[in-house]
Amino acid sequence: KTGAPYVVSDILRIESGRKQVQPAQIPPPDGLYALFRREFNFQARFYRRDLLRDLGLYDRDQRNYEDWDLYIRLFERNTLYAYVPKVLYVYKIRQGSITKEKYHIKQFHYIERIYHKHYKRLADAGDNTVAKIYAEVMWRLASDYFHKSGAIFSCSKCLLEALKYDRTLLQKYLKKVLKI
Repeated sequence: KTGAPYVVSDILRIESGRKQVQPAQIPPPDGLYALFRREFNFQARFYRRDLLRDLGLYDRDQRNYEDWDLYIRLFERNTLYAYVPKVLYVYKIRQGSITKEKYHIKQFHYIERIYHKHYKRLADAGDNTVAKIYAEVMWRLASDYFHKSGAIFSCSKCLLEALKYDRTLLQKYLKKVLKI
């Protein structure tokens, strides 16, 4: 009815036999920045074939968080969507899947890949808002690499990258730590 090339709907999440309906979250007006800040959980599952082709389909090298990568490309284009207020998608989480592994280093790798592919690209193109967001998320990713997987080299790489885009981060976090 709307002519929108993709649909957002509510989701039925099934995990360990428990079922929970997750209502779709409608993006705020600054959708791309909010998506970059991960302020909402956007869930679209039904696309017109021509839209996916135009976007370049799913990135085959993005083995985790591939939907997030696709959403960024959709939001960059300001693509029209329609919301259907019904459960149209069932999301079943299996034990042992990479989604279930809370702090698996592979997940951090795929998150970092998205940050470099999209956030860094826009920051380097002169978008100061994205540059600040990129610095913050790289700082947090450094913390995740260190605390949750013990990957010191990856942690150091992310910290240096964060400081390249916002040199005030170190001061901010040191002040927080000193207050504690």
